[in-house]
Amino acid sequence: MRALTETLDVVLERDPSVCSRAEALLHPTVIAVLGHRVAHRLYRRGRRTAALAVAAVARLLSGGIEIHPGARIGRRFFVDHGCGVVIGSATVIGDDVTVFHQVTVGAMGTGGHPRLGDRVVVGANATVTGPITVGDDVHIGANALVCVDVRAGATVFAPRARVRPRVEASTRRTDGAELDGRAAWAARSGSPTDAGGLRAVGDRVEHRRGADRTAVVVVGGGIAGLALGVSLGLAGRPVTVIERAPRVRAGGAGLVLYPNGVAALDAVSPRLGAAVRAAGHVPAPGEARPLVTPAGEVLSADPVGSLRDRFGTPQVCVLRSALQDALLAEAECVGVELHRGQAAVGYADHGDHVTVALADGETLGGSVLVGADGVNSRVRRALLDDGAPTYRGYTSVRGRSPAPAPFPHGVTVAGQGIDVFCAPVGGGEVYWTAKITAQPGAWPAKDPDTARADLLDLVAGWHPALVGMIADTAPGLVVTDIHDRDPVADWSVNRVTLAGDAAHPMSPAMGQGASMALEDAVVLAAHLLDTPDPVTALTDYCARRAPRTAQVVLGSRRKGGVDEQADGARGDRAAHEFTTEGDALAGLFGWRPEAPVRQGGMS
Repeated sequence: MRALTETLDVVLERDPSVCSRAEALLHPTVIAVLGHRVAHRLYRRGRRTAALAVAAVARLLSGGIEIHPGARIGRRFFVDHGCGVVIGSATVIGDDVTVFHQVTVGAMGTGGHPRLGDRVVVGANATVTGPITVGDDVHIGANALVCVDVRAGATVFAPRARVRPRVEASTRRTDGAELDGRAAWAARSGSPTDAGGLRAVGDRVEHRRGADRTAVVVVGGGIAGLALGVSLGLAGRPVTVIERAPRVRAGGAGLVLYPNGVAALDAVSPRLGAAVRAAGHVPAPGEARPLVTPAGEVLSADPVGSLRDRFGTPQVCVLRSALQDALLAEAECVGVELHRGQAAVGYADHGDHVTVALADGETLGGSVLVGADGVNSRVRRALLDDGAPTYRGYTSVRGRSPAPAPFPHGVTVAGQGIDVFCAPVGGGEVYWTAKITAQPGAWPAKDPDTARADLLDLVAGWHPALVGMIADTAPGLVVTDIHDRDPVADWSVNRVTLAGDAAHPMSPAMGQGASMALEDAVVLAAHLLDTPDPVTALTDYCARRAPRTAQVVLGSRRKGGVDEQADGARGDRAAHEFTTEGDALAGLFGWRPEAPVRQGGMS
């Protein structure tokens, strides 16, 4: 009876439209809270079915307030206009908490649930998610996404809405001439006409928007770009990431993060590191990946399960889409401004800031520009004008399949004109990649079904489990020619720099592409945060990264060839070319950031 009286008084106190306890009896809060009290008691006594039934009735009668019976709700809880409220199973909510309509308080995937302190207010359409703690007296604004701890007394704001101007067929320069922004990428900044035209557009739009000249603008929302955004966002720096693709493609491509890459991931965000470990496969102690002949004869085994003991961090095999999803979720949590489905078509370095033109006519401004747009980087083309990357003589075909029974921990195979590597990515699946000697463009021109059929022809006669793995490939086969570039000593010019494959594309032979991108993000963020002058920060970043990445590019090139002979001894040697065993790679796998990323300079 006390609980009923207290809940009725709360409704009378917080809803001015309710004039009496009789009216309050019909308020959605009263129905939802009293229903939850009954359901929670049943749930704690082990009567789960009855508890869920009571919760379902309460949800129906309250107009859509869904409180899981396992949630712990404090006293004087109030829901204002409560349609669409969802509270998860292990959520803990303190006393005198108010939530508005369309609020979600619950877990992020399979992770833990949030804990809300006393007197918290959660605005309409806000989401509070993950194993976080929201302190006492916190106010969470409407539409906010909260997935990090919030200190007591803080106020959380959602990003404000952005208004984009209507897009015309072309962008008009201030001198009356027409400028097609797409042409700006092909033009060198030394061309007075094109550079001036792009700069004029940037100044005009920037004045209209009042762009934040302290922001870091990143072109490319892949591994390097998003990791950099998270690193800076966690330190409170404004970051804008522009990504051409509208969504992450759920294809079959996977990757391996070796201990240095996992250390970089943890340096970006420990929570991100934990999420990627959970999304992929971490080898158990003693786990080994066999090196075999096409017939399945085991030549040796790579002790990948020992890497954690040797270097402090493990190897993690993960689908690229899962890594990308984790990076995106973390970027959104820390307030990175994401422009998905947007193409950058040009930039201008104004000396004290940069502007970037988008295909829809909008222009963004910032302190520095980072090109993280991949092996065929358009930012690099405009910045360095050093030609196209070099084809290395082979194609990569990549897919995802159920794990072959004889090789649950993955396998490496060296055949005639083709090498195959596969690794587990969790959930009983492996990702595999086949390196095939071919003329440039031959395999990428095939549709996925044709590519798989031709690959099966190449491995006919191999061990049945290996053939079956390729035959059972899930939709989403990925085919790319392999390119790299000769290393350069410096890829920064004034306020513009590069990261990841845009700076140092490499063959996949050593499995270091993603790890180098993550290392870049950590080092670049540290220099931007610790160095007041952005130009100096970018120069120092290149000086730190160029020697290390050059070694990896050239090492990957040396190990990246595919055996074209049927001779067994030659095939055995190819199969042994890359292994994590021994001390040869200690300098590579043992990388650690020199200091934690912290808040600092940059103007």
